[in-house]
Amino acid sequence: MPSSAAPVLIEERREDKAEIFEFSHALIPAALREGLSGLRRKRLHRQVARVIEELHPEAYQRLAYHWGEAGDEDKGLDYTIKAADQARKRYANEDALRLYSEALSLLPEDHPDRFDLLAARAGVYDMTANRKAQLADIEAMLDFAEKTM
Repeated sequence: MPSSAAPVLIEERREDKAEIFEFSHALIPAALREGLSGLRRKRLHRQVARVIEELHPEAYQRLAYHWGEAGDEDKGLDYTIKAADQARKRYANEDALRLYSEALSLLPEDHPDRFDLLAARAGVYDMTANRKAQLADIEAMLDFAEKTM
């Protein structure tokens, strides 16, 4: 005889004296995201970003993601740069390279911060001994300097 109980969508468990909630299946979050309108999704990301700013102000990578998804390009870019700098200081080189690259892709070609981001990324390439990429960033820095002088 089939059970009449409703399926469990969110499971609760305890971990280190904390209650943790998880979706019972990995596809549930994707289905929920697809069901939200673009405007509502942006509002929810904005609300999440505000809460993270209040509770975890140094969670720069999460803040970059949520502000970007909320449509606030300036805050998204600002937190992406902070996340990249934070990753570099922690020697999380792959994260730093990815985040600096993301920040550079968000900046206009003539933005004044471009030179500093290229220099920071070139420094990470130096630490990882990726000389070809480092040289490409140094050349981009020289090109930028020539165009802005």
